Amino acid sequence: MTETTSEENLIIALSEWKPLEVPETEYRIYYDKDTRVCNYVTTDTLEWPEDFPYIVVDRSTYDSIEFSPHYRITEDNEVERIVLDSTPTKVLTLDSESDTKTIKDDNVFVVDENYSGDTDGWTVKTTK
Repeated sequence: MTETTSEENLIIALSEWKPLEVPETEYRIYYDKDTRVCNYVTTDTLEWPEDFPYIVVDRSTYDSIEFSPHYRITEDNEVERIVLDSTPTKVLTLDSESDTKTIKDDNVFVVDENYSGDTDGWTVKTTK
């Protein structure tokens, strides 16, 4: 009977060795099923509950999402950037020269020129 050496055993073991298969990376974007706003991006393929819908995208789309809540998933399962509303708004600001006067430190009670107490002047400014 022939004895095999450690080196021969190593050669036999290595000849039967096969590298582990590395699964292809899956780039997922999870989103809210009602609003379709993205809430999480991951390459993690762990099992998620079914009420967390997601789509699989390519690497460049995945990399382009810098902050997921600024994106939504369309009905066609496309990623769409949410354009934030930049409509001008009106803001009430203190203005001592204004004819609109309120009781001092209380902008709820508008007073006329006959009011004898301390007042604040207010004006409306439009912001962008």
